[in-house]
Amino acid sequence: MKYSMSEDQLMFNQQQQEKAQEPAKKAVEVLEAGINAVLLDLGVDLDKDIIQQQSELGIIIQENTDERTPHLNGFYIFQVRGDGPVPIAWVGSARMDSSGKCWIDIEWFDRNIREETGGIQVIK
Repeated sequence: MKYSMSEDQLMFNQQQQEKAQEPAKKAVEVLEAGINAVLLDLGVDLDKDIIQQQSELGIIIQENTDERTPHLNGFYIFQVRGDGPVPIAWVGSARMDSSGKCWIDIEWFDRNIREETGGIQVIK
């Protein structure tokens, strides 16, 4: 049996798929903005080659996705100083509030402060 689909139906299906992926894309944007905030604080110029600057500045980014500790998942950012890597910040996993807005936490270890950032409407 041969299955056929009209071009209109194919376009509709593609639009629906893109619409379904939009919340995840916005959450990734919030995460990237959080990581970029830390990189800027460490002297990275986001308009230049970020990977090269990370190497030159001794910046290490590690992702934690351990299912046993979901509250600690996110990105840990270190900078090599003196004897080894020093923890600079943790950018937590994206989360959504009851109004459909996406948020992340940034824990600045050297300042002992946590800030919440984001607030982008993901789901209406």
